[in-house]
Amino acid sequence: VREPPREAPVRRDDLPSFREMLAFVGERWRLYLPILVMTTVLALATGWNAWMAAALNRIWGLSPAIIGKVTGPLGLILNPIAYVTVGVLMDRFTTPRRPDGMLRVAIAGTLLNVPASMAVLLAPSVPLMWIAYAASVLITGGGQVAVAAILVEVTPGRLRGKVTSLQFLVGNIL
Repeated sequence: VREPPREAPVRRDDLPSFREMLAFVGERWRLYLPILVMTTVLALATGWNAWMAAALNRIWGLSPAIIGKVTGPLGLILNPIAYVTVGVLMDRFTTPRRPDGMLRVAIAGTLLNVPASMAVLLAPSVPLMWIAYAASVLITGGGQVAVAAILVEVTPGRLRGKVTSLQFLVGNIL
């Protein structure tokens, strides 16, 4: 596949500075603060998933082999479902009258992530724990897609790279 011709070469002095990006985000802090909060919650959920096997072993006495046999297929099946579902929900709830539908879907998903993740630890039985785990996987995967889509939607093209790097910085500091 051939690369499409470029309209004009990008000059180094046309690229935004880090200071310019921070000023842009700072002027629109009411928009970017929820995005950074969602990034933080999703980073915590991703970190929690890194310790999931140890927690399930300690709480339920499940062996790593059993945990892997359940969590692996759940992740392989549920993450793609989450990606498509969130895309459909964001399209459905974003209208000319409600241009903030993408953000509302992302915030709702982030808020639902906390009880779903907590239910994994607090479930009264192993089957209910697996249901809570599945819900947590769906919500976390969908949330990551939502945040990425929102950043692309609200950030001008020339600042997207730097704003995305700020998002990753915030997410990885945790």
